[in-house]
Amino acid sequence: MVLEPRGREVLALVGSYEGVAGGLDRATQTHRQPGSTFKMLTYAAGLDMGLATIDDAVDCEHGRWQPASGRPVRDMEGHGLGVVKFEEAFAKSSNVAAAKLGLRMSSADFIGYMKRFGFLQRSGVMYTSRTNWGGEHPGGIPEPNRMNVERHGRMCYGYGLYATPLQTAMAAAAIANDGVLMKP
Repeated sequence: MVLEPRGREVLALVGSYEGVAGGLDRATQTHRQPGSTFKMLTYAAGLDMGLATIDDAVDCEHGRWQPASGRPVRDMEGHGLGVVKFEEAFAKSSNVAAAKLGLRMSSADFIGYMKRFGFLQRSGVMYTSRTNWGGEHPGGIPEPNRMNVERHGRMCYGYGLYATPLQTAMAAAAIANDGVLMKP
C-alpha cells in the first residue's frame, strides 16, 4: 500500500482477491495483530501525553521483563537491551520498552489514542472501481470489557488487538502528517 500522507489518496493497493463471493480486499477486509508496527502508536501517545521524551532512559531488562501481573514481556532473541534511551528502544523495537511506556497511561487513554489514529473503526475509504468489495472491517479488541494490565501491556507492542493493513498505514501517514489523520 502506498499512501500520500498529507492528502487523502491511496496511490497503490495490492492484495485484492476476486473470488466466488464477489471479492476480498485484504487491505480493508482482513484484520490481524499488527505486531511491532503498532509500537509507533504507543510511542506517539506516550510522547504526546508527556509520559516520556525520546531522551529519557528506560530499562529494557535485557529482553525479558516480568510485570507485577501477567505473563513476562519478551523482546526478540538477541535484542538484550539494558538501560537505553527511548529513542534507541524504539529503533531496536523493544517490546519491553513499549509495554513499560504504554502502561504509564490508562487503558482508556490508550484506547482513546487508538481511535484518534483510526483504529477500532472503519476509515470510510471509497473505491473507484466497479467492484463492490463488501465493506471494510473495523478491527477490534477481543473482549474489551475484560481489559487488564497484561492485555493492555501486550496491546502496546501490537498483540491482543486486530487492525487492517489500511488502518496501520493510515496511522503511519498521520504521524508523517504532523499528527493529522486523513480520511482515505
